Amino acid sequence: MPFQLLDPYATLEPKPTTVAAATAAANTAVTITIAAQTGYRHYLVQLIWSYSATPTGGRVTITGLKGDDYDWDITSAGPGPANFPPVAGDISTAVVVTLAAGSGSVVGKLNVAYVTLPAVVVNADGRWIAGVA
Repeated sequence: MPFQLLDPYATLEPKPTTVAAATAAANTAVTITIAAQTGYRHYLVQLIWSYSATPTGGRVTITGLKGDDYDWDITSAGPGPANFPPVAGDISTAVVVTLAAGSGSVVGKLNVAYVTLPAVVVNADGRWIAGVA
C-alpha cells in the first residue's frame, strides 16, 4: 500500500470523542468492541463502569492496546471512573473492553470514550506518513 503524506498539525485539531455504552443482563459480562479500521489507531480517554450491587469477581480488561493490555479487579458497585491520558490501541486493531459478570442478580454497565485517528509515523527522512497497517 502506498504511503500518504499527512500534515503533522492535522491531528492536533480537536477531534470529536465517541462514547460507546452497554448494559448487560444479570450475571453477564458487558463487552464493548471498537472495530478495527485499517491505518487507524483508537485512543481510549475515559472508562466508566458500574454494578447494580457489590460484585463477586468484578473485573475490567482491555485488549488491543499498544503494549500491555489492562486488567484490574473491581470490589465495589461503583460507579468507577478511569480517566487517563489517551491510551493508544495497536494500529489497525480492534480494542475490546470487558466488564466481567458480577454474579447472581448483579447487572453491569460500561461506558467507553475514545477517539480514532490516522496512524501516524515518521519515516527515515523525518516526514510524517499515514496509512500504515
